[in-house]
Amino acid sequence: MPVKCGESGVVKVRLPEEYVWDSENESDIGTERFSIYNDMGFSDVDISYNLESLRENPNAAESAEEWALLQEESAKENVKEGDTQESSGIQTRQVGEFEVHYLIQKKTDAEYQQLRLKGEAWAEIDGKYLLKCEYRESVELGQETRGSMDGSMWDTLYGDIKW
Repeated sequence: MPVKCGESGVVKVRLPEEYVWDSENESDIGTERFSIYNDMGFSDVDISYNLESLRENPNAAESAEEWALLQEESAKENVKEGDTQESSGIQTRQVGEFEVHYLIQKKTDAEYQQLRLKGEAWAEIDGKYLLKCEYRESVELGQETRGSMDGSMWDTLYGDIKW
């Protein structure tokens, strides 16, 4: 699936079959969405990719990090009584030739009896582009998540990128 950036930038993302491209949300601005659906037809995992030109925005990586930290701070401020919140902090993981920077948050929501993972990741491609990926997952408390705080989901999400 191509993820586009402006007139000339395109990267191809290939994911396992369980990730379904969300054609209803196809974007002209370079954001592509994928989901993993459960047995009841609801998405448990939502993935979005966005490609930015480093020539047009040389500070894109710093902006991505600032955004992730802002999201982390906002989540901490919105923890309700009975909920838990933890964060990986900014981490780096080597995925093939990409140095993937990421932040993952894990929250238990007592009111809705859910466990939620949210991850923000970004990696430079060939010094020309920044490929950002957002990971969101919700499961009932007690169920296992596909993603984890160790960042291993980025191995799949950045594992087969072509440009």
